[in-house]
Order: sequence, then structure tokens, then C-alpha cells
Amino acid sequence: MLKLSVLPRLQTRWRDFWFDPKRQGLFKLLIALLLVLTTVLAYRPAHNFEMLLYDDLEHIVYNPSIIAEPGFERWQQIWTKPYFDLYVPVTYSFWAVAFDYSIRPEVRRGDPLVIAREGALTRTLHLMNLMFHAGNVVWVWLIFLQMRAAIFPAALGALVFALHPLQVESVAWISELRGVLAVHFGLISLWLWIGVMTTRSHQPINKHKNWILVTREIASLCCFCLSLLAKPSVVVLPGFAIVCARYRLDCSWKQIIQKIAPWLLAVGLAIAVTSILQKDLIPLWPWWQRLFVAGDSLWFYTAKFFWPEYLLIDYSRRPDFREISQLFVSALVWVVLGCMAWFARRRSDLLVAGGLWLIGLSSQLGLISSLYQSISTVADRYAYLGLLGPAFAAACVGGYCKCAERTWKKYWGYFLIMTALFAMAAKTSEQLQVWKQSEMLFAHTLRFNAQSYTSLHGLGDLASLQSDQSLAEYYYREAIKARPEFAQGYASLGKALLAQGRLEEARDALGRSLSINRENASARLNFGVSLQRLRDYERALREYLALIAETKHPLAYFNAGTVYVYKQMWVEAEACFLQALELNPHLHQAHAQLGRIYEQLGKIELRDQHLRAARSHQEKDPGVK
Repeated sequence: MLKLSVLPRLQTRWRDFWFDPKRQGLFKLLIALLLVLTTVLAYRPAHNFEMLLYDDLEHIVYNPSIIAEPGFERWQQIWTKPYFDLYVPVTYSFWAVAFDYSIRPEVRRGDPLVIAREGALTRTLHLMNLMFHAGNVVWVWLIFLQMRAAIFPAALGALVFALHPLQVESVAWISELRGVLAVHFGLISLWLWIGVMTTRSHQPINKHKNWILVTREIASLCCFCLSLLAKPSVVVLPGFAIVCARYRLDCSWKQIIQKIAPWLLAVGLAIAVTSILQKDLIPLWPWWQRLFVAGDSLWFYTAKFFWPEYLLIDYSRRPDFREISQLFVSALVWVVLGCMAWFARRRSDLLVAGGLWLIGLSSQLGLISSLYQSISTVADRYAYLGLLGPAFAAACVGGYCKCAERTWKKYWGYFLIMTALFAMAAKTSEQLQVWKQSEMLFAHTLRFNAQSYTSLHGLGDLASLQSDQSLAEYYYREAIKARPEFAQGYASLGKALLAQGRLEEARDALGRSLSINRENASARLNFGVSLQRLRDYERALREYLALIAETKHPLAYFNAGTVYVYKQMWVEAEACFLQALELNPHLHQAHAQLGRIYEQLGKIELRDQHLRAARSHQEKDPGVK
């Protein structure tokens, strides 16, 4: 039997072996690999999930800059033109590379829904989210080490960041590569910047070392700019840098302001660009209520961190401060926060953890208006960066356990942390299954939030794709009941009614959609189709021509051409069909219509040429509409 006196001796030998300065690098590498392996194993099921109807199709297979043929013009479009009122060219560049890698050339111009079912594409996109998240976990650990956390406690804190179920949305949802990628470049920039500040504050600087530090400062700024171009929500990173430098590295305010100034300039530019792109955004709350909105959101995220009983894609949380109870709770959050900061003012580790949590959430608390606020003021993905705060708190707790004088305190502390991590991993594994398919995601959301009009609309889209238009109509009407001013709901309802041949009802629904939002190109196109089928050719033609003037939509050209064919205006029809083919060379219906026109004009050779092209494209891409 092993004597108890042998255990301390073995422990000492193990510590002497691994913590020998000669083996520190090897030990850190081993810890980093274990962090990556743990993260990958925890989220591995997401690798085989499908592409969701919730934004994934719009950002990938319907995005013209992603599906375009490789070349200079495509990259020019990605880097010079916003999409969906967002300018995130770094994210779109990664998606474009993944698309090129995964999709065969003959499938590239096929039906977007067929492309979305390509297993190679969805696996590649999910793998990107997973690997960048695993990379973020390692960078979090390295930053905690720079902030004077011990190796093993810092790893425990990084695992909190990796495994908390609030992170599932960011990892399992393809569209949220934006946030994961932005945080990835942001953490690299933060790691470089903290390293520079540590060296400048505590070591003598010669000319050679100063050149190295300037190079790292430039690299840090470049990484921060890349993070802003992946998703502008990382504008809060300078706040992270200031808190870490002041309260963990004891840097002077003069040093901090000098070195953080270029970051603040980049933040100003990012805010200006976002404000221009979203200039039509109307604030949903007056300025005096936004502090209460922020308090409500902060209460929500804090509660979800400690008790993530259920997590949803859509919480439909839009607080009404006419209710005294909500106003009281929101105000109470700030009072409690102020008291906690006062009592913890001499404990820099608690201040830093709380500061990181608050700063990470600040851009999405409701103080600034955003597009998503029309749906909900909160979302799981908004907590991704903010979880650095609780993760650092866990690292500090691990440090207290490591330094505890009594053995039982040390091991009981580690036991509680490990128990919490296992509970997080179990909940994360359970939550991951919700994201496996669109139908499961929407059904899970409606189970806890019956007023989620986005989920009702998503189920309607699923029914429409399965050609069950009556069921799609039911879900669209339910979505409109939940949100009476839901423009896309009316547009989708009109499309479903159009497919059922109920033309007048379709026209009225589409007209209602356009009265709410005139910018929906698909609704305008279908509105023109409903008018055309009701034989109101003049109004239909005006609708198509107005859409052409604004968007140059290929189907608008095609539909305008069909109206000209009906009116026997062959020259105008020919011009429309040719323009439609220039925008979409695989539109075989335009070739067929040109064959008909050239037959009328007696141009037999051109007629045969286009009819052959129509047959060829129809055989290659039978699903193209």
C-alpha cells in the first residue's frame, strides 16, 4: 500500500518537472492542445448540422458576392459594397473562400436551395466556426496569462469561455461566423497590445527592442481593424485594453492614452460607416429610456449566465417601461452594480472581471440603436465577448484555490469549478441538438416563446419549400398576428397565395407588405406578377421598370420582357431578355423567350441558337427559376 508520505514527494517531482523553465514552453503547448481538443470534442456534433433558413441562406447562397465566379470583380464587390446594411468584408471573404473550396464549378450557378444542401459546403462552414472558436479559447488563455493568472487557473477560466451554453449560438450558427471571427482577430490584437504595454511598463527599452515593440503595435492595430471589418460590435475592445492595462498591469493613464489612441480612431471610423449604412434606423426608445433598456438586458444576461435553463434564437424581449415593475428592476440592476463596484474597489481582480463583463455587453445592451432591436433587445450571441469577464473571474477563483493554505479549501474549490464546467458541458451538448435542423430550432423557440414571429415565419418557409402552401399560409398568418407590422410576413403570405392561384388576395397581401417596406425587391417582383396575372399589364410593367431602375434585378428584366411580348413590342422585349441573360446567363427561360421573338422577326439562326442554349441550361440546371 502506498504510504501517504509518498504523495507529496510525487507531487513535488511532478511540479519540478513541468515547471522547470526549460519545459515551460512544452507545458504551455500541451495545455493549449488540451484546450483545443476539449472545445472541439464539446462542439463536434455541429460539424454535420445543416444550413439554417434563419439568415444562413441569405448570407451565403443568395449573396451575389459569395456565389459569383472567382475573379477581381468579385473581390471588388465584397470589399466595396455593403450587403444587408452591413459592411463586413473580412467575413464575406472567408465565406467566399469556403464556397470556392466546397462547391463544384458545375453546381455553382444551380438552384441556391440545392447548393445549400451540399454536405461539403455546410461541413466546411460549420468547421470554420468551430475552429475559430477553439482558437479564441487559446487566445483567452494566453491573455489571462498576460494578466498574471497562473497557468492552470487561467486554463479553467478559458474553459468557462469555451463551454458555457451561451456560446452555442455563435458556434452552431453559420451566420454568426461574423462575431466569432471578429473576436478572433480582436483577441490577437489585445494579446499583442497587452504584451507591448507590459514590456514598456516594466522593462528598460533599447533601440532594437523599441523597433520590435513598434512592429507589434502596428500588427495589433491591423488585427483590430480586421476585427472591425469582420463585425463592428467589437468596438468595445479598447475598453478591454484599458481595464487590463490599468488594473492588472499598473500602467499609467498617460501611457494608456498614447497607445490606445489609434484604436479609438479606428472605432470612430467604424461607427461612422455603420451610421451611414443604417442612417434610416429609427430608435425604438427615447434616450432617457435606453439606460433602463440596458439595465433590463444586463439583468437578462447575468441571469442566463448563472441559470441557462432554456436558450432561444428569438426571445422577443422588448421591455415596456410603462409597467412600473420592469422600470424598478432595470433601475435596481444599476444600483446593485454600483454597490458591488464600491465594495470591490480595492480588489482589482473583481473589478477587472466585472468590467470585462459589462464592457463586452455594452455595445448590445440597448444604449445604441441596432437593427435587431425590432425583434429583441437580447440575443445569446451578444454575450460571446462579454463572457471574458466571468471566465477571468473563474481564473481568479482558481488562483485563490491554488494559494489556499488549507488543503481542503484548495481541493474543494477545484472540485466546485470542475463540477460547474461539467454542468456547462452537459447543457451545451443538450443545446447543440436544438441547432441541428431549422425545424427543430423553430419548434424549440416556439415551445418557450409562442410569440416568436421569426420562428413562425421560418416554419412557413419550410412548408413552402416542401410545396405545402396551405400550411405555409397558416404559419405566415400566425406570424402576422404576432407582429401586425411584419412586412416580410405579408410578402411571404402573398407569395404563398400566388402559388395557390388566389391572385387578388396575393395582390392585397403584397401591397400591404410594400406599404410597410418599399425596399423588399422580392415583394415588389411578386406584386408585379400578381398584377400581370390579373391582366393589369400597365401597372405590372411600371412596377418592373421601377424595380429595374433601382436594383437591376434579372427577373424584373425577364418579367418586363414577358409583358412586352404580350404587347408585341419585340424590340423592347429583346432588350429586356438580353439584359436578364447578361445578369444571369443560366436563365434558360430568357433563352426560350428570345427564340420565340426571333421566330417572329424571322431571324432563324438566332432563334435556333437561343433554343439550343435554353435546352442546354435546362438540362444542366433544372432547378433554376
